[in-house]
Amino acid sequence: MLLLLSGLELAYATYLFQIPDWSSVRVVTLVATFATAPYAGVLGVGLRARQQNPIVQWLGLAPQLAGGRALAWCLLMVTLTGLTALIAGRLASHWYHVPDEPETSKTPSGEPIGTAVSTAPAGPASTS
Repeated sequence: MLLLLSGLELAYATYLFQIPDWSSVRVVTLVATFATAPYAGVLGVGLRARQQNPIVQWLGLAPQLAGGRALAWCLLMVTLTGLTALIAGRLASHWYHVPDEPETSKTPSGEPIGTAVSTAPAGPASTS
């Protein structure tokens, strides 16, 4: 499962490198959040359960819990993927900016559309 999750993250990193925009970064936030959940679950089970617990036996974590390797790895992964999700979420929220006014309400010179209408007569200027 760890290799599958790593492959998924690598494939998405390649995709994000090719098409960078705020929605891609938002998806990074979601993927990192969902990648954090299994590590947090194993960390919680490891902290609360003993080696003889049926869940620990079913997951095959008894030898790793004795040395503390699994808990250290899960803590590291929860920290890194959680930090990735936080940074990507903040970046996506700052990258996507909804303007206060519609873009069509002002002319390129910055004047409102209603006052930008010229008072000069239309048509070619006469030189008589």
